Amino acid sequence: MCLESLRKINDSRFIFEAIVVVNQSNDCRLSVFITLFPEFDFIANSGNNGFANGCNLGAARSKGRHLLFLNPDTTVTADALYDMLEEIRVRPENSIVTCRQVKEDGSNDRPYGKFLSFFNLTGWQRAINYMFAGKIESRQIRDFHFYSFEQR
Repeated sequence: MCLESLRKINDSRFIFEAIVVVNQSNDCRLSVFITLFPEFDFIANSGNNGFANGCNLGAARSKGRHLLFLNPDTTVTADALYDMLEEIRVRPENSIVTCRQVKEDGSNDRPYGKFLSFFNLTGWQRAINYMFAGKIESRQIRDFHFYSFEQR
């Protein structure tokens, strides 16, 4: 889904490279993906070492100035990419920019989650935090500058 949507993007407002890190590539599907998507750069990871490890491998190979990390089930549009790039240009002090996430049923999803903290380390801490989540979450959103973009 993600690679197919990236392949469709042909926009003169920006250029991009796509680096795909494949975890658990021992199932012989990597060669199929390389054949289907020759315009992308593929890296076979040494194992399923987690999303962050794959991001680091791809970032090390990247020649770009800005990085965008995507999951395989993501659908990308040129307008969404351009809007995020423009946000970085307008507000260079922001190091993280995100976009609107839409569930398959068309409803909006939150493009952020709770960061690891003292309040969510154990089950009882999460339960107590849950009782006060509205107040804590609204403070987190205000303190961290999340910007959400949607396709025009």
